[in-house]
Amino acid sequence: MAVSPDFSVLRGPAISRGATAADFLAAFRFAGSFFVEGGDSETLRRGVLSYLPESRQQIVSEGSLLAGVRVKHIAEDHIVLEKDGVEGMLTLGGSDNAMMRSYLDQVPSGEIADAARKSRFGEQTGEGVWTLRKEAIQAYYDELLDEPERLLQVFDSMAPLYGEDGQSIEGYQLQAVGEQAFFDAVGFLDGDVVRKVNALPMTNRGRAEFFIHQVVQDRVSAIVIDIEREGGPKRLVYQLR
Repeated sequence: MAVSPDFSVLRGPAISRGATAADFLAAFRFAGSFFVEGGDSETLRRGVLSYLPESRQQIVSEGSLLAGVRVKHIAEDHIVLEKDGVEGMLTLGGSDNAMMRSYLDQVPSGEIADAARKSRFGEQTGEGVWTLRKEAIQAYYDELLDEPERLLQVFDSMAPLYGEDGQSIEGYQLQAVGEQAFFDAVGFLDGDVVRKVNALPMTNRGRAEFFIHQVVQDRVSAIVIDIEREGGPKRLVYQLR
């Protein structure tokens, strides 16, 4: 009896199609971007990615690697990620509701009303994440400019913490002397120590004023504040919309 030839050996191993962009993009949310000063007066853009499986907010630059995914490009309103040669894009907007649902799913039902905190500035959209409205922030800033004593109270509420030499500043501790409603709205508690803002150590008041000006000039869509609370590190992220 004739035997049919076996051509399977000529086909080679099965080729895996690999991951699609949707497979790895689902784990991330793009919170926004901001500028930092590089060498030779160069201005560099940084992005803020939320890695949902670990509820982690990460500051990234082009070329950064996070959970096996590389950052290819950062723009004002989108970020391009790549994994295994496959590229995908995340944009600002449209993800806030998903982030809110993910956050509220982890909160006991009796606490949901308190957890979904809203204020004149915006609302909490995740654990340590707030979405703030730019026009509301600008309106508040204009109020403070019209009443300089209130603006002074905001700065006076952040008391400098000095190093062992008694001169160098290692951070600022919230000891509210006014504008308590503002600090409550953005998730700050008395005693919180601000260590960094957008990865820049807070070693003088001028740096805080620099970030305020960036917000007012609409040059930033995300602010990441690293604080120390009750002796432990915590990160607060603000998306400006």
